[in-house]
Amino acid sequence: MFLVLAEGGSTARELFFKHLDEKTDVPLHPLWSIWLWKVFLEKAWLIPLECLIGDYEGYLVEINEDELRETITTAIAHNKGEVIMCFEKGGENGRDEQS
Repeated sequence: MFLVLAEGGSTARELFFKHLDEKTDVPLHPLWSIWLWKVFLEKAWLIPLECLIGDYEGYLVEINEDELRETITTAIAHNKGEVIMCFEKGGENGRDEQS
């Protein structure tokens, strides 16, 4: 479990992925950051907090590594585009740099 406090949504998502990657042994790819954010919100593993001062966003993040691993495995098995794109042949991170 960890806490994310940030000014603005994109910063919160970036901090979320950075801390998640540091705190779990499950291998994560940076291209999955937006997908993981959505998954964590849907599964109530990412709990928005009410911030009373300024333009800050706060989230409490709960991690169940077994469920996270299963979620990623299922997404790969079902060819979920947001997850498998890092496995596609191409340039850096599976992206074709010529397109």
